[in-house]
Amino acid sequence: MRLAQVVPPVRQRVAVPSFAFAVILLLLGSVVLSKSAAAADWTRVRVRISPSTATVEIGRQQQFRATVSGTTNQAVTWKVNGVSGGDSIHGTISTAGLYTAPSQIPSPAGVTVTAVSQARTTASASAQVTIVPLGSLISVVVSPTSASVQAEQTVNFTQRLAAIHRIRV
Repeated sequence: MRLAQVVPPVRQRVAVPSFAFAVILLLLGSVVLSKSAAAADWTRVRVRISPSTATVEIGRQQQFRATVSGTTNQAVTWKVNGVSGGDSIHGTISTAGLYTAPSQIPSPAGVTVTAVSQARTTASASAQVTIVPLGSLISVVVSPTSASVQAEQTVNFTQRLAAIHRIRV
């Protein structure tokens, strides 16, 4: 004997008031719309880094700044060549974006500093950093830069050492 023969099927109609049905649809629609709005906000998260390029002497520091738009969460994770916080070979970076070049020039001498949004980890911006020997960012300034001289006259030139600072904020 089959089960269907022993227990007859029960068929009942349940009436759902139209008001309850409308509330259910409204709630489901709200969830779908809020999820879509949240997804749209994520696509607008952008990160900018400044400066975008820098030349840093070994052992010296360079301050980087990150600006995050499209979210209220401004926090970023700083990386050097893909490593959070960096390492002793390529340089380190603090949570505040202060990069410290390594004590020796890495090979290759260029490293990448990246700011990754903590709100959306696929949003990031990078800066290229060139590591140079100590003293490479010093120049000699001669004054005056030009002069007109008559025969038998002399002009005094002076020179001084000047450090070149390439800080762009």
